Amino acid sequence: DATCTIQLTCNGLGKGCTPGFWKTHPEVWDSYTDPVIAGGNNGAIPGLPAGLQFITTTSFNTYFGLVAGDAYLLNGKTMLNATQQNGGGCNALARHGVSALLNAAAFGNDYLSFVGFGVTSYQDLYNALKTAFKTGNCTALATKLGEINTAFDINGICSNLSKATPNPAIANKLNQLVTIASDADQSDLKVSYYPNPFRDRITFNFVSPVSGRATLEVYNIAGQRVAVVFDGTVRAGIANSVNYDAKGKAAGMIIYKLNVEGKTVRGKIQQIK
Repeated sequence: DATCTIQLTCNGLGKGCTPGFWKTHPEVWDSYTDPVIAGGNNGAIPGLPAGLQFITTTSFNTYFGLVAGDAYLLNGKTMLNATQQNGGGCNALARHGVSALLNAAAFGNDYLSFVGFGVTSYQDLYNALKTAFKTGNCTALATKLGEINTAFDINGICSNLSKATPNPAIANKLNQLVTIASDADQSDLKVSYYPNPFRDRITFNFVSPVSGRATLEVYNIAGQRVAVVFDGTVRAGIANSVNYDAKGKAAGMIIYKLNVEGKTVRGKIQQIK
């Protein structure tokens, strides 16, 4: 026989970053030792399931298992390229979907619990995206992910994420699980390395699509060669791992150059004191 008013205070707002953040901060997810890939900003997911790790250079089609005849393909594009796609439909799902996977890795249930569509885990989200790309039914999921991707940067969590440092224990465990060939286009020469940045020692992993002579060289920022890390014969499709010992050398940016039978890849890595 009376009326009362109760004020509810709701905590636990969702957490997530926009495609704009992920495409302008590739340094957060361009290595398997980066915070997002190696367990996330808050440890909600202690490393992605084996086989589901990806970084900026991972082939989009390979990661989602997309082949000729599927409704949507991004031929020759990487996961970073996907965050840069314009337009609606499956293009929208490509940029928001890859961002959603990164958000799920970084923030766990603080992101996943807002997705809907029966998604309660990282694996569920991956499966939903894969099905949408294969069938072309992208709009509904793209709209939902777009809404939450643009609503959740609370109190600068994304800028804080860009300043996070890797968890070495998780990073080392992940690097034991990662086989470069599993997420690489086999027509390409791929290189990964850890840790990044590094102090005295860094490990390079690479897989060549062809057999033959391979050289892996390290240069300083002035373009002077400072070391030949590997010079030998490799077999197609076989993972190779070599170490570079920089102890006693001046810290700074190094440039690596891998050449196998005319195929060459280069990259920059920061060495710190």
